Amino acid sequence: MFSFALKKIGTFICSLLIFISTTLIISAQNSPIVENNFEKGVEKWEARGERVSIGSSKDQALSGTKSLKISSRSANWQGSQLNITKILSGGKAYNFTVSVKLAKGEKPDDIKMSIQRGDTNYDTIGVARVNSDDWTTISGRFKCSGSDPYMLVYIEAIRANTSYFIDDFKIENAGDDIPKQTGVILQNDFEDMTAQNWVVRGDAAEMFSSNAGGSQSLKITGRTQNWNGLALDVSPLMFKGRTYQISISARLLKGQKSDSLKVTMQQTPPKGEAKYIEVTLPKTVTDAEWTTLSGQYTVTTSDNNLLLYVGAEGATTSYFIDNFSISVLGTTATINQSQLNLPKSAELGIPSLYKSLADYFPVGVAIWKGDLEGEHAVLVKKHFNSITSENDMKFESVEPMEGKFTFEAADAQVKFAKANGMKIRGHALVWHEQNPKWLFRDLQGNPMTPTAENKALLLKRLENHIRTVVKHFGNNIYAWDVVNEAIDPTQSDGLRKNEWFNITGLEYIKTAFRVSREVAPNAKLFINDYSTTDPKKRKFLYDLIADLLKQGVPIDGIGHQMHENVEVSSKQSVIETINMFSSLKIDNQITELDISIYTDYESKTGFTDFRSIDEKLLIKQGYRYRDLFDAFKSLKGKISSVTFWSHSDDHSWLSKPNKIDSPLLFDRNLKSKHAFWGIIDPKKLPPTPAM
Repeated sequence: MFSFALKKIGTFICSLLIFISTTLIISAQNSPIVENNFEKGVEKWEARGERVSIGSSKDQALSGTKSLKISSRSANWQGSQLNITKILSGGKAYNFTVSVKLAKGEKPDDIKMSIQRGDTNYDTIGVARVNSDDWTTISGRFKCSGSDPYMLVYIEAIRANTSYFIDDFKIENAGDDIPKQTGVILQNDFEDMTAQNWVVRGDAAEMFSSNAGGSQSLKITGRTQNWNGLALDVSPLMFKGRTYQISISARLLKGQKSDSLKVTMQQTPPKGEAKYIEVTLPKTVTDAEWTTLSGQYTVTTSDNNLLLYVGAEGATTSYFIDNFSISVLGTTATINQSQLNLPKSAELGIPSLYKSLADYFPVGVAIWKGDLEGEHAVLVKKHFNSITSENDMKFESVEPMEGKFTFEAADAQVKFAKANGMKIRGHALVWHEQNPKWLFRDLQGNPMTPTAENKALLLKRLENHIRTVVKHFGNNIYAWDVVNEAIDPTQSDGLRKNEWFNITGLEYIKTAFRVSREVAPNAKLFINDYSTTDPKKRKFLYDLIADLLKQGVPIDGIGHQMHENVEVSSKQSVIETINMFSSLKIDNQITELDISIYTDYESKTGFTDFRSIDEKLLIKQGYRYRDLFDAFKSLKGKISSVTFWSHSDDHSWLSKPNKIDSPLLFDRNLKSKHAFWGIIDPKKLPPTPAM
């Protein structure tokens, strides 16, 4: 197993452009500004390391009769270096070329050409596998900012004691020529047991070439944060105006719990902060098989350093990568401009959603940990004055083991909301999904059956859970979705025959509301469900609520999820539904609003790239949002809150690995869509499209 000593990736000051393959070289027409053939000595080159020996040697030569020999090394960073501080000019790009050959008897090794900028920044120019039989050329491109205190170009070997020769070193003006590119321009399979220019992202993480599944791959371990992972500088391979297909295979180490992985591009301009662009959608990866992550990236500027990296949602997940490739697809002229994968940046010069609707109701959004900082947080704070925790208050999230509660993720969201003056909805205390396995096991660990003992045990567990959770959050939560999705219209009595019902009957609902009222007497308590505009389902739900109210069950309102699509529901059906439940003298809230671009949610086929989504669907979606909010506003006083189930298309429960959706008000780059303007100013919508 081959181990790599890797330096920390810091903030990039220079736009470093690397050519991975020795065959991918941009030719310069100008004469070299530095050219060393070592015929007259070391030519200002110096030893890098106290005991390193360098000297002009007749033992080997590519051209002429001499080359520079480097020997007596004792560490992999040692070698030969040249001070280029006064040679390069800020803002200009340069091509670097050197030929390398190992000393006789040396085993093949990786030789790397790099630039040290100041005391702490190290940039790889190029690397190649070199042997003692042939000269190998290493080439790369470097753009200088002119702001570094000093710059050294140096040549080193991965093994600490390898001896080698260098010859025909050149620095040339690179110019601005863009090479022709077709098909696959880079492939990494790691079969040579090297990192092939991939580096570690994160101080504690370690990378190895690993024999996984019968062939070589890269293994990343020791991660401590979700942005830690494996990274590759792709700056030299990608050019403004071109679109590239990026693909990589990933697999978790044996015994690792399944996790969500994705590929991200870090764009670092010469001045200013780095921006992060999602190249692939997050995809579940396991330890059982290889999973392909694939996506497209369009280069929109030539002023950025481009660092591609693979990260996992879990902070400590260890994984393999293999079979990486970059292919040229085309130019932005063929791309749906409104769906480009641009840097994520919240729009500031547009109306605030919640302020625009302040006369009618608060406007909420479901959030997760990714919304608590950066541009996502900017967007949330601008447009919403209420939040719901998307998943972090659910049963399996807060009580994964019986009696063992964990509130860290939810507490962070509550803290964020309070700091920004937002109301907080709790979701969801009782549901038939996302429950821990222990919940429906009897005292012997067997699946529960409908017995008196199991009924008492389950209701006791439910009561303990609600008392602990609701008490923990206290008055911070003004409303709770106490019971979620209790209705199934395919059943003769309309009641969902889940494990709660099968073991306790309706007692689980009564207990949940009774205990919630005892612990949180000032909170509003809701029963929450979807498809409430469906006449059959809403009649079952209406009858259930009416019956429970007669029995004194403290239900304050109904939550209408409103997971809609571009065809349903009609404006009139929404009005009828709200008025129907208002007749019970209970509150109505829209709790999980989004509008899918698909009419068939169950279909496994659909768009796989945001840029291929038909603009007509997005316009039609804008009109659907317009109609829904016309209905909501016409019911003023009967709807006390409207909450969206996320805010932008880069994070939606409706998107799957092989079928993306675009159901929200803001696109994957956090820019407003027709959906947003359908609510804020419908006059800005394009004409209704013919479908």
